Amino acid sequence: MNKYAKIVLIVILLGGSVYLYNTEFSKASSSEVLDGYNEREAEASFEEVKDQFPEKPIKAGNAGLNPAHGQPGHRCDIPVGASLDTPLQTSNSGLLNAGSTAMKNPPHGQPGHRCDLAVGAPLPQ
Repeated sequence: MNKYAKIVLIVILLGGSVYLYNTEFSKASSSEVLDGYNEREAEASFEEVKDQFPEKPIKAGNAGLNPAHGQPGHRCDIPVGASLDTPLQTSNSGLLNAGSTAMKNPPHGQPGHRCDLAVGAPLPQ
């Protein structure tokens, strides 16, 4: 066997060994499960209750309706699915700065919050 054939053989064997090591390593780390977890039982439990919690996606054909939270165009001050033509829903609880008539963007989830503005930023009049 000549010198180049031996080098090629060594490289192939070394590469194969590394591949097998990585494959076995990834199998071991991905197959770890919590004590007492049974995938089949979990799937069966999910199948029993999944119809009790149907998803209610906002369809693309619902233009003009408030999309789900986090989606572009979402308004936190009105319910998901409400018309985007709804006037801004505000309350005077903490939205006005003392001595100022400028309204500030309240914390996330509070009435009048706008996701496109930073909390505390002035709200457009």
